[in-house]
Amino acid sequence: MNRFQRNIFFAGCNLLLLAACSRYPAGIEETLRFAGDNRAELEKVLAHYGREGSDSLKYRAACFLIEHMRYHYARNNSCLDSFRVFLRDVVPTERTYTQFVDRFGEINQENYQITYDAQVITADYLIRNIDFSFRLWEAAPWGKHIGFEDFCEEILPYRVGNEPIEDWKEAYHRKYQYMLDTAEYDRSSSLAACRVIFRYLHSKTEKDLLEWVFAYDWNVSNLGAVSLLTLRYGTCQEQTDMLTYVMRSVGIPTGIDMMVQHPDNLDKQHWWNYMRDTSGVNIAFDYYYEMEEPAPKMTPIHKCGIVYRKCFSLPDESFPVRYRGKDLYRPSSLSDPFLKNVSAEYFDENPVTLPVGKEYREGDVLYLNVFNNSQWVAMGWSEVKNGEIVFRHLEPGVLYLLADYPDKATIRPLSSPFIPLKDGTVFRAAADTANRQEMTLHRKFRLPWWWEEFHVNSAGGKFQGANRPDFSDAVTLHTIPGPAVMRWEDVYPTRIRATRHAPLCSTAIP
Repeated sequence: MNRFQRNIFFAGCNLLLLAACSRYPAGIEETLRFAGDNRAELEKVLAHYGREGSDSLKYRAACFLIEHMRYHYARNNSCLDSFRVFLRDVVPTERTYTQFVDRFGEINQENYQITYDAQVITADYLIRNIDFSFRLWEAAPWGKHIGFEDFCEEILPYRVGNEPIEDWKEAYHRKYQYMLDTAEYDRSSSLAACRVIFRYLHSKTEKDLLEWVFAYDWNVSNLGAVSLLTLRYGTCQEQTDMLTYVMRSVGIPTGIDMMVQHPDNLDKQHWWNYMRDTSGVNIAFDYYYEMEEPAPKMTPIHKCGIVYRKCFSLPDESFPVRYRGKDLYRPSSLSDPFLKNVSAEYFDENPVTLPVGKEYREGDVLYLNVFNNSQWVAMGWSEVKNGEIVFRHLEPGVLYLLADYPDKATIRPLSSPFIPLKDGTVFRAAADTANRQEMTLHRKFRLPWWWEEFHVNSAGGKFQGANRPDFSDAVTLHTIPGPAVMRWEDVYPTRIRATRHAPLCSTAIP
């Protein structure tokens, strides 16, 4: 045995001895080492539940949280803290964030401070969260239908994103549990309970107090549970966060699904919720769309292409985990290590097989992209096998492109854009340069979902001009004759008069 072989042998023996001497599984021990000076707090939790035996569910729940805790962190800075305080003293509008920026400056995302949970969380906080989560699970009439693994992902977690660690679960429970205690519904059904809460959130009483203000100018970070308990402000991310806090606080198993790139919208990402029915079937919903009846496949709220689920644990199949340490292109759209592909819960298998060139070897990673009206964005990946690549459970009716990134920056298309169809066939949008035709394009991008209602309400809207600021002497320059179309139109008023005040938008007639 040479020196190199002896070193490898003794190193292996040392690892075996460390594993044998450790009181905890490898994942727990790794978190304890990462915790540094805070290790004692985590060991207090393990000792507290260890008295009940290592097979007790509470001990296993503590191990679940602690093992995956080392990957979770709060992302914060003083300016973001100031914005949360600012929100307490204002009635939010669509311009709230802009008003804050005008007074205090932009929240600089590059200056975020990362605080890892394992290095700051206290034993008291974790024990309170675990004990209260078990109370919710045991007290819920539908609790017997919730398996331990689902409980750990959909009720137990103390956070949903990168928000601050806060005491929120009991406060939300005090606010919303009484509705389930006083309402009439099938108390054995988690779906029925979820609908009770959903309808209260949209009731006149709640909406008058806490009408949601969609923050088009806000795209910074998770606001956090405490902020969302007392206000309704933010994007679809804050909406799904809030619904997750609410439902989990009353023992309804709930989580967050999302797309990493909108395939038919300029927005980069979109989030929505799902809840688990007593039959074990998941049902999608969001702040504006109530959950449907259970079905073999969930119905997506919007076009999404590929659906990912935000987990508390680290899925082995997430892109950063699967290819950890590998020298390949890492698209920012797939950088979240907690995302698990759950497209199979939404779409049939419908495999799409694409040939690849001989320069690609077995196991090479190639990327599935969608277009955001500016550039192609990676939303999925697969590995080369037998000279071809296969994608499954893609949403039909979406335009995709297979590509790689040879210099880890520049995209190289490897197929024509293609659209999987509902009947299982694939339409390939290959350019036919031999048979050209002329056409007039009125739009290059599909109509947004909200246009269906807006364009009908626009009928009868008026463009007016006036000399007085209150428009008491208004003159109608043009009336929209019917539902508007979403493209530029030239209008030549038959009645022209010089005015000081002329709005550029129409006023819809109710």
